[in-house]
Amino acid sequence: MTLPAKASEAHLYFERGGPAYRLMQRIGVIKGEPSIARRIAIFLGLTWLPLLVLSFIEGVALGPTPEQSFLLDFASYARFFAAFPIIVLAEAVIGPRLTVAGLHFIQSGLVREEDYPAFDSAIEKVESRREARLPELVILGIAVFGAWSMTAALYAGHETSWHVIRTDSTIRLSMAGVW
Repeated sequence: MTLPAKASEAHLYFERGGPAYRLMQRIGVIKGEPSIARRIAIFLGLTWLPLLVLSFIEGVALGPTPEQSFLLDFASYARFFAAFPIIVLAEAVIGPRLTVAGLHFIQSGLVREEDYPAFDSAIEKVESRREARLPELVILGIAVFGAWSMTAALYAGHETSWHVIRTDSTIRLSMAGVW
């Protein structure tokens, strides 16, 4: 019995690929086996740490009220220190289980020998969709637009926070708000 060409762990690591994954490999975030701790640390270093530094520079790290203090904005902590690590952890849990499930289809006989070409074709389709740039660019565009529109809404609402600084005569985005 000959196994399908794509019935190997290397082809069934569906989460290991795509434009964002390749970019992380090129810049050294992922070296060999993907490291959860490294990815989380680098993410925090590129997102939360600049906000902290910019907030200190502009004097809004610890503002007069909790709403005006970056360090007292617990919603930010939830986004940066809970939500993103959960996404990375989910990938680390779900990815290997998908691989095991794919191998189980072959090893248990769920995929018959005459269906091997269709199985290989299905895996090739998944791989080509994973490598597609357009969906990742659309998601990136939605994320950037969402962040911009939320910041613009805060700015337009004239609420004072660590995102928006209000002086006697002006209302402007803080450096952290721009970041």
